Amino acid sequence: MRARAIPLAALLIASAAAPARAESDEERRDQIDQLLFDPPVGRARSRPARAERARLALAHLRVLLEKTPDDGELRWLAGRAWLAVSDELGADKAPAELVRRAIEQLERARRAAPEGAHAESTAVDLGILYSKLGQHERALAEYDRALRIHRASSPPSDDDDSAANLLGNSAETLMALGRLGEAIARYRAGAELAGSDPRTRVLANFGLAVALDRDEQIEKSREAMRQALSADPQMRMLDDQGVFFMPAGDKFYYLALGYLQQGEDTAAAAALRSFLHEQPTSRFAGRARAHLADLARGVRFFEPGGASTLTFGAIRPASRSSPLIERMLQRSELALTSCFPRENFVRGGTEASLILEVSTDARARLLELEGSAVPGRDTYACIERVVRGWLFLPRGKREQIALPLHLAAR
Repeated sequence: MRARAIPLAALLIASAAAPARAESDEERRDQIDQLLFDPPVGRARSRPARAERARLALAHLRVLLEKTPDDGELRWLAGRAWLAVSDELGADKAPAELVRRAIEQLERARRAAPEGAHAESTAVDLGILYSKLGQHERALAEYDRALRIHRASSPPSDDDDSAANLLGNSAETLMALGRLGEAIARYRAGAELAGSDPRTRVLANFGLAVALDRDEQIEKSREAMRQALSADPQMRMLDDQGVFFMPAGDKFYYLALGYLQQGEDTAAAAALRSFLHEQPTSRFAGRARAHLADLARGVRFFEPGGASTLTFGAIRPASRSSPLIERMLQRSELALTSCFPRENFVRGGTEASLILEVSTDARARLLELEGSAVPGRDTYACIERVVRGWLFLPRGKREQIALPLHLAAR
């Protein structure tokens, strides 16, 4: 559905009143830039705080647009402001009316300056907004447009987070349309292009795992999920403020596959049921029900290390952090196991130790790996990513501990 036109007077519905004191146009533009683009701190980072700042920006924009209604820059700013207002309760809970207002302003901005400075960001935002309305074909067209603009204006690179993010967004849209082969190709391309932003690669691997599972490429799905969980074993990135899932409820499918990979069958079953509750008519509901049926029969989704096991010895020295570390180990056992190459799992077993530091910043970091089971920097980096995700509360003093490991083929 195309967005309907919004009269200028309607720009301030659900927004703050225009500032009472007289201000010059230049002062208003400065205020708009500060309200929309100055880096927020503290509570100002929250969605409600961003939405309130956007409402204040809209108050200034109303005054300026009354004078120059065809100003493409002002229309783009109004679109960005309405996008922030629509996200107040979360991107996946955006009211359709507010989403349409954002679309209307961005479409008017494009008509005013089709090849303007904001052409790429306008296409990206429209892709996101059309996704929120379930208009996936239009969303895909906008993501493809953003990719074309980006590639035309950027030198070719093997390390391009912006292109990787666009590929991931368009892959999710293709998956919503049931075009799994194309989605899989774009997720893979996005993971390969992801550079300095680790989140982009991790999210691409999460999406790839889901697309492959829905395409019933089970082993490849498991490998993609293993890579995602090695960097984010507690799946915190799925809760990132900048991440949302369309169709609504798709997040539960991602969580379910992660839990299945980690051997948390009860949590996986609960997530699958939540997915089916949110999307009972989804084209992928049958696959979710198949996973539930496997769980009911006791079929395991993933066996750690193939025919291998990793067990943990007693933490040395015992401390107030020991119970918390043991809890983290239970959640991360499969992710840690996957860090060791298969050749490390030999008959009779071999030993290693993780030397960890639990510090006052409430997190753990890997100091050293010791023992004959240690194959090199890849294993070290993998374990470091897993351990970095551990969070310890309440905070305590800085401690150094040793965690013995035993790796054995079954």
